[in-house]
Amino acid sequence: MKRSGRHPRVRQHGTTLMITLVMLTLILLLGSATAGLRLLDDHALRHHRAATQAHLAAQAALDDAFDDLRHGSRAAQLNQRAAFPRTVGCHASGGLCLGNTTRLAWNGPLDSAVAEKTFAPYGRFTGRRYAVAPEAPVPVPRYLIEWIAPAPGTRPPPRTQRYRLTALGFGPGDTRVALQAVVLRHAPADGAPVWRRLAWRPLS
Repeated sequence: MKRSGRHPRVRQHGTTLMITLVMLTLILLLGSATAGLRLLDDHALRHHRAATQAHLAAQAALDDAFDDLRHGSRAAQLNQRAAFPRTVGCHASGGLCLGNTTRLAWNGPLDSAVAEKTFAPYGRFTGRRYAVAPEAPVPVPRYLIEWIAPAPGTRPPPRTQRYRLTALGFGPGDTRVALQAVVLRHAPADGAPVWRRLAWRPLS
């Protein structure tokens, strides 16, 4: 009696099919993983671009606030205490506030409609224009100028005043970056005022 030789061939075909299925599964998994990584990279790249754009806008607003203090259309007023609120806080518009060494004048959220009205828009008092791409419009950056009152019981140097500048820049979507700087104005009796940037920091 002869034995049939078909069973080993059937087993070989079955093994080949299993190997093929395993290889296809691995290829599909690798393809899915690669596509997921590319999506994550694209998302990270868009986020980085948006954050960079917002940071540059905030820096531009910080520079505009500094120029507003030095030679803007209201520079002479900003050298006087009377231009700022009588108590700690901000005017409803114009971006002028009164703070002190231990308390910020603005303690509200930076993404509120009140902040957009309170902060001064870029270029209003310096005549500059902020270029916005038509295909990706974003709000114009804004800033606050805060007169820093001396701490109780202290006497600041004569003819010297400190200001705290808070700038808010925007990027695509809801991206926002806030920067803050402290500047010093010293007006000698026999010369032009001297301005110095003492420090700066990111707020968000």
